[in-house]
Amino acid sequence: MTPKFSELPVASNGLRSAWGVFGPEDDLGTVNFLTPKRVAAAATEIRTGERFGVTLPLDLPDPPFYDREPLQHTVFELPGNFLDDRLDGFYPQASSQWDALRHISDPRLGFYNGHSSERLGIGAHARGGIVVRAVLVDVARNGGFDDYSPTRTRVITVADLERILDAQVVSLREGDILLLHTGYVTAYLAADQDTRVAMQQEQTVPGLEASQETAEFLWDHRIAAVAADSPGIEVLPPQHDGPILHAQLIPMLGMTFGEFLDLGAFADAAAADRRYTAFFAAVPLNLPGGVGSPANAVVIR
Repeated sequence: MTPKFSELPVASNGLRSAWGVFGPEDDLGTVNFLTPKRVAAAATEIRTGERFGVTLPLDLPDPPFYDREPLQHTVFELPGNFLDDRLDGFYPQASSQWDALRHISDPRLGFYNGHSSERLGIGAHARGGIVVRAVLVDVARNGGFDDYSPTRTRVITVADLERILDAQVVSLREGDILLLHTGYVTAYLAADQDTRVAMQQEQTVPGLEASQETAEFLWDHRIAAVAADSPGIEVLPPQHDGPILHAQLIPMLGMTFGEFLDLGAFADAAAADRRYTAFFAAVPLNLPGGVGSPANAVVIR
C-alpha cells in the first residue's frame, strides 16, 4: 500500500522522500500510478472523439527560453525524387516538453531513488508512454483572482486548486494527470514579437506554490504527472528562498513534469460544456539517457 505523504520519511535535506516506495530499481516514479486498470478507465473519458493536439511547434517559443539556441530545420533532396530533413540546434526541452527524472538532482542526495543520472533518462517514460485521465484546472477562467493576468506572477495554492476543482465539479482520481491552464501560452501565441521577447526576458508567470503542502496534495491524490501551459509549472519568479517545486517533486518524489503545453483549445471546449476531464496520451522520445523530450501529446474528449 502506497504510504501517505505524512508517512514518507524525512530525508537529510528536510524534504519527504519517496525513494524505495516503488522498489529499489524504479526509474518511473509517480508514473507507476498508471496501472492498467486506471489507464483502461481513462479511456472511458472519450465521448465525442474531439482531439486536441497540445504540443507547440518545435520552433516555438522564439526566441527560446533559458538561453537555448533557435531550432534550425533543413530540407534536402535525395536521389530518386526523395526529400529528407535535418534538425540542428535541437533542444528536446525547448518547446512543449517533459522533464525526465534526471532533469534535476538534490545537491545533498543526488537523483531520484539514489540512481545515477544515466539511469533516469526520458526513455524510461517512452516504454509505456504517459496515457492517463487528464483533469484540467482552468486557473485562467475559474481562478476567481482579482486583476488576474497570465503574464504576471500569481501564486496558486492548494486552497486555490481545491476551490477551482469544486467550482468545476471535478474530483481527482488516483493516476490522473493534472493540467494547469494559466493562459500563458495562449497569451504568448497572441502576442507580437516584441511582446514575446519581453515575456522571455521577464518570465513573470502564474504557477503552483513551491511548498510541502503542494507536494502533499499531489502525492496524496496519487497524481501521475503534472503539466502546465507555462515555462515551469511553478510560480515564477520563485516567491521564497526555500527549495523550488522542481527540487521537491522530481528528485524526492519522482514526479514527472510537462511544460509549455498548448491547452487553449482544450480549455475552450471544456468551458463550453463544463466537462473538464479527458483522455490524455503522450509518448516521449525514446532517447536513451535523454534529459527531456518534446511532449508529443494529444487530448481526446
